[in-house]
Amino acid sequence: MDDQAQKQSDNKAAEKAAREAAWWEHWREQDFSWAGLAALDAYGRPKHRWIGWSVSPDKRCVETAKAPEGSRPATLQDYFRQDPDTGRMRSDQALRDASLLIGDTGQADFHILHLPETHADRTPSFKADLDAAEWGVLEEEVSRRLVHSGATDKTVSMYGFKGADHRVQFTGAILRRFPRPPAPAKVEHARPQLHLCADRSAWLDNADASRIDFASPLSMATVLFKGSAYFYQAQFSGGYAKFNQAQFSGGYADFYHAQFSGGDAKFNQAQLSGGNAYFTKAQFSGGYADFYHAQFSGGYAKFNQAQFSGGDAKFNQAQFSGGDADFNQAHFFGGYANFNQAHFSGGDAKFNQAQFSGGYADFNQVQFSGGCADFNQVQFSGGYAKFSQAQFSGGYADFYHAQFSGGDAKFNQVQFSGGYANFNQAQFSGGNAYFSGILALGDVNLARGELSGTEAGELRHSNAPGDTSARASEGTTQSGRDVSQIWLTTPGARAEAGALASFKLGNARIFGTADFSDRVFSSEPDFEGVKFFGRSSFHGVSLHEGVRWKMARFRFGTPMRPRRFPGWDRAWRQVDATVRSWLGRKAPHAPDYIPFPSREELWDEIERRAGDGGLPDKARAQFNETYDAAKARFDDRGLEANLYESDYRTLKRLSAKIGASAEEQRFFALELKARQARRLTGRSDDEGRDTDVTAWEAVFARLYGAVTDYGQSLTRVLGWMGVVWLASAASYLALAVTAPPLPAPQTPVALHQTPRLIGAQEDASPTDDRWTAYWRQEGRTGLLGPALYGLEMTVVPVVNPGGHHPWTRRLEGPNADGHAYWFALVRLIHRLLALPLAFLFLLTLRRRFQIS
Repeated sequence: MDDQAQKQSDNKAAEKAAREAAWWEHWREQDFSWAGLAALDAYGRPKHRWIGWSVSPDKRCVETAKAPEGSRPATLQDYFRQDPDTGRMRSDQALRDASLLIGDTGQADFHILHLPETHADRTPSFKADLDAAEWGVLEEEVSRRLVHSGATDKTVSMYGFKGADHRVQFTGAILRRFPRPPAPAKVEHARPQLHLCADRSAWLDNADASRIDFASPLSMATVLFKGSAYFYQAQFSGGYAKFNQAQFSGGYADFYHAQFSGGDAKFNQAQLSGGNAYFTKAQFSGGYADFYHAQFSGGYAKFNQAQFSGGDAKFNQAQFSGGDADFNQAHFFGGYANFNQAHFSGGDAKFNQAQFSGGYADFNQVQFSGGCADFNQVQFSGGYAKFSQAQFSGGYADFYHAQFSGGDAKFNQVQFSGGYANFNQAQFSGGNAYFSGILALGDVNLARGELSGTEAGELRHSNAPGDTSARASEGTTQSGRDVSQIWLTTPGARAEAGALASFKLGNARIFGTADFSDRVFSSEPDFEGVKFFGRSSFHGVSLHEGVRWKMARFRFGTPMRPRRFPGWDRAWRQVDATVRSWLGRKAPHAPDYIPFPSREELWDEIERRAGDGGLPDKARAQFNETYDAAKARFDDRGLEANLYESDYRTLKRLSAKIGASAEEQRFFALELKARQARRLTGRSDDEGRDTDVTAWEAVFARLYGAVTDYGQSLTRVLGWMGVVWLASAASYLALAVTAPPLPAPQTPVALHQTPRLIGAQEDASPTDDRWTAYWRQEGRTGLLGPALYGLEMTVVPVVNPGGHHPWTRRLEGPNADGHAYWFALVRLIHRLLALPLAFLFLLTLRRRFQIS
């Protein structure tokens, strides 16, 4: 045994010792000493009462209903003082002489049944030795008591009863073996009948109660089994079976094929820590099956093929920490099944082929942290199935061929952090399907699949009233991997097989593939605020016109917008990332991705949902594995880019079909982005660049996205037109300023001016620089002219506006020299830029407002 296993073994031993020590402490507080059996409370009532019995003035035990005046309530001391054979009350000395009253040296007196294994000062009694001779005297007394016990009306209780309690009164007894009455004589295959009240008792060795018929209400609350407890094929036919707060700490708790037909089966807060708990084929037909806050920490908890037909099955806040919890083929048809806040931390939770037909099934806030959750072919036909805020952190969640026919299926705010969520061929025919606010690190497969017995794609309609049956089959993706499928139907859409009246996925986060292939959404599906970090497959879907995509985010889509005025540093990082993504094959992400949350951020969110109890190490390991796989797929932009392109193309066509022009443009943009990503090399060494997408196609697609946001933004086109206008205006102005000035007009010469004087005046005048000369000649039109010229050329690039711009004579006149050629070149470049921008502006305008 390695150190880790030894440490775990030591921890379990220490926990067992602590539990048993706490039990003994509570037992001693009840005071089952001989004097304590007769003690009264502060109100003068017996602490340990013998229900329905009184002691008459002449010292006889009689039924309270027949007791004479002056009788007092009987105590357990009176029960053990009475001789079961003669009915006479025995003295203390008589009991001592019969070895039934034990007084160890320095200790309180105890009836032999209540003598503890060790006294409070740790002094052992004979019961510390299971082979001691005194056990014979004890078991002879037990046999005598069993012979004189009898049936008790099942309404007998501590607070209200009908008749007297004729059960054997072993409350607080410390026994070696389970009391076993003889079988009725002359009755073939008859079961021994036992009428027992044994609250707060302890069994120091294995307790064999197999095939016993408990013909009266069974009270075994707060008992301790230090060995295995065998109740297989036992019948609890006389009333309730009460095991509340019982401790099965020494071995198995075996209730195989037990029948609880007389009343409620009460195991609330029971601790089954000694070994496996077997309730296989158990039948709970008499009333509730109450396992509230029960703890199955010793091993497997097996309820496979159990039948809960008598009432509600309550497993709320139960803890399955010892191993797998097996409810395969269990039938819940007597009432609702309540697993609210249960914890499955010891292993897999198995509900394969289970049937919930008696009422709703409540798995709200359940934690599946110990392993996978298997609900294969489960049937929820009795009411709604509620898994809201459940955590599947130990492994995958498998609802293959599950049938939700009794009502709504509610998976709101569920966390699938341990693996994929598989709803392969599941049928949602009872109501709406709610998946709002889910967190899924793996794939969520919600495809409809093919109908069983039909060709692919065929819909089979039924004329039978209320018939909602349907079948589906498994398919494969383009890459050959299995695809899990789902078929959602509702009463409101029975005419169309596979239709879904209401589907809500709002604010969900899905890190794997979300597959809705072949779905029929017959009313408004809600995808508001969903973040699809992976693929979103809607192939073959019939989409309702009222679909809501508000604030939904997709892979390759635009990110959540930052604050209105981001800092310069943040803006520079975005520009830097964009430029590097253009240049490098494995460059950082462009700023059009959904921010992938960090490992710590997600794990903190999952732990907060788990509460104070926390999650086991296996859940953290499973989370790390699932997170790493999802992060690797997300970081590799080229991986499955062709499948993303196909997904977005389908969504584009679906949006066009229902007339959602804005969403059509959005998915068209995503399609182009995914197509560009196909040129990125995958992470695997044997995967090369996708040559179907040429470099020129990718470049022009990027330009189209940069200029118009793929036809979605008019303001971006106008911005680029403004840039071209300002750049061209500045170029025209620079050419005009640097061009030779126009010849100055000839002024008339005065009569008194001589040529010598004129020349002297010209030599004395300072020479203007080119800007001053230009401004002096053109005036205000010299500045506004190039700006207006550039604007006209940008807006209407097919015309030559030079005729009404006199400043252009400087660039086209006989003195222009080489500026005429530069002017022609700038105009050519201007037109080459302005023509596509004008075309893209008109195209974007048309697409934006669907102008025919």
